[in-house]
Amino acid sequence: MVQPYHRQMLVQAADFAKNGQRDPARQLIYQVLNDDPNYAMAWWGLARVTMSLEERRQALTHVLYLNPYHAGALHMMQQLDTQQRKQAAVAIPVLTSTPPCVSNRISEAPTSLRNIPYAPPWEPTVDECQPTTSIRPSFVPLLVALIVLAGILFIGGVAFW
Repeated sequence: MVQPYHRQMLVQAADFAKNGQRDPARQLIYQVLNDDPNYAMAWWGLARVTMSLEERRQALTHVLYLNPYHAGALHMMQQLDTQQRKQAAVAIPVLTSTPPCVSNRISEAPTSLRNIPYAPPWEPTVDECQPTTSIRPSFVPLLVALIVLAGILFIGGVAFW
């Protein structure tokens, strides 16, 4: 149950936080949470005061558990998720060189082997080269749009007669 002195402690913690004194603010908030662990505003205060992303996420999880429609907590959690995705994207190594591909080098095959119908394969070599497949634009969205347009025109023509 929320006690009046809990609110006073949270107001005092907010004053500490505004003055840049995060540690005393966190201590006051933890005192409130020790007395009442189901006080969503105390968890919200902790999420706003702490510098640790893990502790912030845990505090926001508690806020959203106790009040699933808390707009500030939803917004801050979304920001944390976006920040985490950006950090994960930076951690993925980027391929800087083209992948090696296998080339049979027909032009380097001996002339006597090029004209034999069932010539034994020569040793393929691995080169740094561009992939042989090219990316072609997909015409599926265009085809779907044309089918939808034809259907609309057909239905419109039937409705017109």
